[in-house]
Amino acid sequence: MTLIHYDESHFNLVISEDSIFLNHINNTAKNNNDQVKLENLHLKKKIEELQKELDLLRGELLESEENKLDIRFGSEIFSLMQTTLMPFNEPNFDASYILDYGDVLELQIIGQKSDSLLLPIKRDGSINIPDVGKLRVAGLSLENASNTITETVKSSSSSIVNAFVTLVSVRDIQVIVAGNVFSPGPYTLNGNSSLFHALTVSGGPSDNGSFRKIELVRENRVIETADIYETFIYGKSSFSTRLRSGDLIFVNPSRNIVSVTGAVKRPGIYELKEKETLNDLLFFSGGFSSFAYKNTLFIESVVGINK
Repeated sequence: MTLIHYDESHFNLVISEDSIFLNHINNTAKNNNDQVKLENLHLKKKIEELQKELDLLRGELLESEENKLDIRFGSEIFSLMQTTLMPFNEPNFDASYILDYGDVLELQIIGQKSDSLLLPIKRDGSINIPDVGKLRVAGLSLENASNTITETVKSSSSSIVNAFVTLVSVRDIQVIVAGNVFSPGPYTLNGNSSLFHALTVSGGPSDNGSFRKIELVRENRVIETADIYETFIYGKSSFSTRLRSGDLIFVNPSRNIVSVTGAVKRPGIYELKEKETLNDLLFFSGGFSSFAYKNTLFIESVVGINK
């Protein structure tokens, strides 16, 4: 026969320990729940702050895009300081530079008696070389004039071994900028200036001025028609002709003004020539952005303006 002994004190002790353990679990769970609520509240507050910053950035971006839409392509080029685009009066010009009255050459003679002479070009287009005489150089390129002077000097005396010619000062020229520019009028530039330099000092084409048809008039004849897009979009040089005194730069009125908005890389206002198409316009604006939906395009025409 087996006897079972019931110890009431031990049973009460076990019950008491279990109760303490359950209370500990409940308290821990409550503390964890409060901690989660606190973290969620902090996280919610952080999300709200980030959302406000995002809304602010979105607003600034939209405002920036709207401002871009009011800007004609090319106008920002002429908003730079004028002096940053002006050529300096220095002798480091290329060999094709055409000499004229006001330019100053330096002749260095190497021989039994070396010498250095300054030779200003006079009104009649000539220079006066001591012991050699007059030599006409106006209208010649710097390279051709240098060769002519060197050969003439060397042949004038057997004691001269060699001679070198450099351009040390450049003449001033007077030109007129007219038509649809911000500040039309006469301007004094240096002899190495181009049509683009003249446009820069005059502020560039006005709101009604063309960026695609700018004429260089010399002796009542158009000798060059410049297109700013050729240089700043296609990368071609369209300002190669150097200006001369008496030249007239005429900016024609603009035509076919088109505004491009939406998912393009360079939204803004562009000017189209008569035979240019939508493809040309998309090329000017940098093409579609990565977010563009190409299946839908909206074209809005305004009849009777700049027609």
